[in-house]
Amino acid sequence: MVLMVCGLQEIRWVCGSLQPLRVERNPLQMGLMSFFKRRSEPAPKVYPVSSPAVTDLVADVCSALKAQYQLLCGGEDRGNPPLVHWTNDGKPIIDLWLMGYISGFYDAASQSRGCPFELNALELIFCVFYGEEDASAAVAQYHVVRMALKSDSEAAKLFGFDEFEEGMLSGGNELFEWLSKKIQCPLKVYKRYSGMA
Repeated sequence: MVLMVCGLQEIRWVCGSLQPLRVERNPLQMGLMSFFKRRSEPAPKVYPVSSPAVTDLVADVCSALKAQYQLLCGGEDRGNPPLVHWTNDGKPIIDLWLMGYISGFYDAASQSRGCPFELNALELIFCVFYGEEDASAAVAQYHVVRMALKSDSEAAKLFGFDEFEEGMLSGGNELFEWLSKKIQCPLKVYKRYSGMA
């Protein structure tokens, strides 16, 4: 949604902050090289969500997950457990348990706040930790796994999708246990990827 126009620059509300939109100018007004340069830059992806409440929910889920990731890295920002491994021929291999855990954690958080589950919000969470390319691959795989689990759970287990289901249950249950104060903080990602599980 465009909020205001300031001279030649439009301002848009994106992901909880105001950001200027790029305004394309006539190529005659720009130098020829800058015209081609601007065309080669891909526009950043925008993740539209339905309300500010969903934006706040995404921020809170990211904060809770970030705490576990920081424990894995000894308090430093050295990286997160890998969600996607890319093969030499450019095909993604998704860590189904981690994808399930993050989506289950987000789903439980949205249920607890009465917010709708939005795929754009889930993709934004993946993007915060893993970047746009990995987030797109994870959401594409998310669709395949969810459809397979709904249609034929036995066949889905043959493809290893039961690992996704296990991760989703772990993430959702851990959030509800944390909210009901049965546990001090969510740590299943930390335990799994630090070798404690």
